[in-house]
Amino acid sequence: LFVNLFNATLQIYDVSNLTAPVFLASVPSYLGDIIVSPDDKTLYVYSVKSLSVFDVSNLKAPSLIAREETGAKQVSIEDPHSFAISADGKTLFLAGSDFTIYNVSNRESPNKAYYLEADKNTDYPAVCVLDKESVALLTRDSIKVLDVTDLISPKEITSIPISGRGEWIESLTEKRVLVLSKGIQQRKEIVPLLIQSFDISDQSSSESVQLKGIAVSSIPRISKSNGNFFVLDTLDVILLNVDANHNTFPTKIGEGDLILPTSALFLPSSETVIVGTYWQLAFTKLLVDLPPNPELIIKPLMKTIVELDQQPETMAIASYMGTKKFIITRSDDKKRCFLKIFDLISGTALGSLNLNSLATSLKVSLDEKRVFVNMILWISVIDVSNPESPKKIARLSSDEDILTFIPVQDGKAFIIVTQYQSALNFKIIDGNTGKVNLFAQKKDIESPSDCKKFDNSLALSKDEKILYFFYDS
Repeated sequence: LFVNLFNATLQIYDVSNLTAPVFLASVPSYLGDIIVSPDDKTLYVYSVKSLSVFDVSNLKAPSLIAREETGAKQVSIEDPHSFAISADGKTLFLAGSDFTIYNVSNRESPNKAYYLEADKNTDYPAVCVLDKESVALLTRDSIKVLDVTDLISPKEITSIPISGRGEWIESLTEKRVLVLSKGIQQRKEIVPLLIQSFDISDQSSSESVQLKGIAVSSIPRISKSNGNFFVLDTLDVILLNVDANHNTFPTKIGEGDLILPTSALFLPSSETVIVGTYWQLAFTKLLVDLPPNPELIIKPLMKTIVELDQQPETMAIASYMGTKKFIITRSDDKKRCFLKIFDLISGTALGSLNLNSLATSLKVSLDEKRVFVNMILWISVIDVSNPESPKKIARLSSDEDILTFIPVQDGKAFIIVTQYQSALNFKIIDGNTGKVNLFAQKKDIESPSDCKKFDNSLALSKDEKILYFFYDS
């Protein structure tokens, strides 16, 4: 099982035993959706404006082998990124707003073959592969069937109008697709979802199914796995049963306890659905009965939870190698913070440390033996080589409030950003001597209302020779 976390970390699990998933490896990734090649040796990450390629042939040692800027101009981080891969694994189709085709026959050098930019009247939210010669590209009001035998110059075969506003598309067969669209909102009522199947060959469609009373998120989507379809909304996962006539019959699973689901996979061999949420993976075994009427009865039998992210009181969270989770929590009186260490897989608490003051963010050394914490007026260096007994080993002071920081050479020095009046000051602190040097300044800025807006505003190039800083726009 491959999981791309919202902190831009790719994790790999062995889920042979669904009651006890085993963590295999973790590698820094990019925020976005993922797809695995048919031979299971390559994983692609489609992020906001880039395509990243990972070699996953060795599950315990995944590695980034290529990264390509897509050049997309209209992609928003809120858009559901839809992309598909051909059966031979040589072609990628990327949608979301713009539409892009990549030749990945050489996975170490993806080649952009075709690019179609969205405009104010048309965008392309989703795509699916029909067969080796054609794909179905969804627009807001139609399905466009494209002949892609020539990747450089795809040709439109037909266009089929749809009801509602198109959001997601998946293939049922080579000639039939399932479309998810948003209906029209009436006053303050919840926007209904319309689900409909279309025959590409004769442009006929089934009667649409409207899901009523569902709190649909801003990015509803269909997750397909082995012929089973899941519609993801804010609080639940809806399983779609598609009968022989390609009609759909929705049934909720999850019973309201799956908060913000982001993806769903079904494992037919074990009748288990894996639901990924913003904070956890839920492995739920299902007992599926098919009664005389065409509606599914689903009873959860077993649930295994793997925690992926932070607790509600968490101020900050960090993990590099993926074996431990380091979080900062704030006391009830909001006067001091604690560093807490957990085993990332089991969720077991390993140790904690009272920081005796407020903290805003933290970073972890590459070997996970030290944690660096922004204590606002100083950086605290904490030895966590023994996670059961973390201890402070250094305090690097600043004469101004630290808005954000980043370690250099794995903690031999730190770049900090501070503010004095209307100027942002960029400084370097020597990790051994504590000496501080000012090296750049940005003047005439407004006072930040919240230091946390700067948490992820610094980045270093791989050779640590270039510093990137993001402030407002």
